[in-house]
Amino acid sequence: MDEVLTVKRKELEKSFRRHLTVYRQAGGTKSQSHRLLLFYGIECGLKALLIRNIKKDTTAELFDYFESENGRKLNGHDLKELLLFFRKIPSAPQFNIKSFPNFPCHGNQAAPVSKYNEVWRYGIDSDSRSQKDAEEILIEIASQIEEELV
Repeated sequence: MDEVLTVKRKELEKSFRRHLTVYRQAGGTKSQSHRLLLFYGIECGLKALLIRNIKKDTTAELFDYFESENGRKLNGHDLKELLLFFRKIPSAPQFNIKSFPNFPCHGNQAAPVSKYNEVWRYGIDSDSRSQKDAEEILIEIASQIEEELV
């Protein structure tokens, strides 16, 4: 597998704002592509806040820190895991972690929050109510990230 590219905290902050701006400018009912931008924006924002709170500067340092603290690698697309990691950092903001719905997919599969990006990236048919519920939770998280990144 290819090595993950290193990203600086300031780049993550810019990406968070850019993705969120595009999502918001869409107006009206959002498509899976819009939700994907919201998801990736939040991922960028959470990583930026974590990096700032552990007093580091890059994603490589964040991943190393996470592994040293938890004895395993961080799944960078698992928003729930990122949110839970904030609880282990005393100086970090604490997010109100709600229950993310699983999206029913093909067969008996269900996509947890760590797979939302795949559902939206590939356009997998899934329950629209679950997706809307997840979107509302993500919007709340995005608002809190905005407040913290001021």
